[in-house]
Amino acid sequence: MHKTVAKFVNDWTRESDLSLKVERALTDTSLAQKTDPEGRSLGDIAWHMVIMIGMTAAAAGLTIEAPPRGMPVPSAAAAIADAYEKAKESLQQQAAAVLMRAAGVVVPSVCRPSREESAGMRARQGR
Repeated sequence: MHKTVAKFVNDWTRESDLSLKVERALTDTSLAQKTDPEGRSLGDIAWHMVIMIGMTAAAAGLTIEAPPRGMPVPSAAAAIADAYEKAKESLQQQAAAVLMRAAGVVVPSVCRPSREESAGMRARQGR
């Protein structure tokens, strides 16, 4: 359990950077390699790592840029690594929002309007 957002972001950055390094080492050909005849392919495992970032963030109430569960595994290793990088950075940017909301602070937009800003826009439009 992390006691501060800064500690989480520091640990997340270090660990996700290492995972990204592994993702970037994969090649298109290596994606089909299975861990064993009955096992999952490297592509399946790499894609699972991407999907789990979004699922974990959703469990914490965050909405991040990550592919949804059930989306097929891309055939290009670079596409998997790029999706991982986008999801890891999105989670990193959203991490401070959890404590801000708990403290009653309106979260500002970073990459797109925050939940609070979107709700305000909808209210102004009468929706």
